[in-house]
Amino acid sequence: MKAILVPIDFSTNAQYAVNSAKLLARKTKAKIYLLHAYIPYLPTEIHVPVNAEIYADVEQSLKESFQRTLDEIRAEGIEAEAIWAEGPVLKAVVEQAEALGVDLVVIGRTGKGGFLDKLFGSVATDIVRNLEAAPVLTIPPEAELTRVDKIVYATRLEHDEEDAVRKVAAIAKALGAQLKFLKLESLIQLDIQPDDQFIEPLKAEFGFTDDDFIKVDIGRGKLVSEIERQALEMGADIVVVSKKEKGFIEELLVDPSISKKLLLNTNIPLMTCRLEGYNYST
Repeated sequence: MKAILVPIDFSTNAQYAVNSAKLLARKTKAKIYLLHAYIPYLPTEIHVPVNAEIYADVEQSLKESFQRTLDEIRAEGIEAEAIWAEGPVLKAVVEQAEALGVDLVVIGRTGKGGFLDKLFGSVATDIVRNLEAAPVLTIPPEAELTRVDKIVYATRLEHDEEDAVRKVAAIAKALGAQLKFLKLESLIQLDIQPDDQFIEPLKAEFGFTDDDFIKVDIGRGKLVSEIERQALEMGADIVVVSKKEKGFIEELLVDPSISKKLLLNTNIPLMTCRLEGYNYST
């Protein structure tokens, strides 16, 4: 792992993301790219001088905080660079992740998400749903990483996930962490494809054994809590899910995807990987 992108808004949760990224960078020698996206002030005809002065002060204060955060990271011997971008956060994250070729994006999640967050998506869910360039590690409130010894990948294995597994396996190897799989099974969702069709190629390419795949039965109502419970029992420091995007109408008519439910509710750091070939459409 060579590069980590960390979007920040100077909140407490953003600091948890920075602290988590520093831990990852120390273990892998990766470079941290701090990113702040700022929408500049556009003057109007009403109170232009006053508004302009206030916004100029706010912008200067943010830039000073940005520099302090960068200096603190560098003081710990971690290579880091700061990027000040103008415009919406999602646009800046997608553009910078692609341009820099980062291996991971680390973001802080603000709260559990209210009704509007669950319906339309917060900034964190927007990034998870739209970013294809790299996996996204979301840090829940007050849950910064203090170690990464075990990564648990929760999956139904109903889609070809070799590319996602390859990315996660590379990250796990760089961190010196174990990678285990939590195979999700449920009577309310048909197991369409034989498990061995996906497991055997993974075992052949990555050297996994049967002991690395743990099966668990889940139900509709306890999906998130059961994944979290099983992951904690396995000693997970990070939970991983792959992301098959649904259309907007389907998202409203059926239960949200596993990754979105986990993103809004789990207390464990969550890594999401977009499956190639699946696009989100509004």
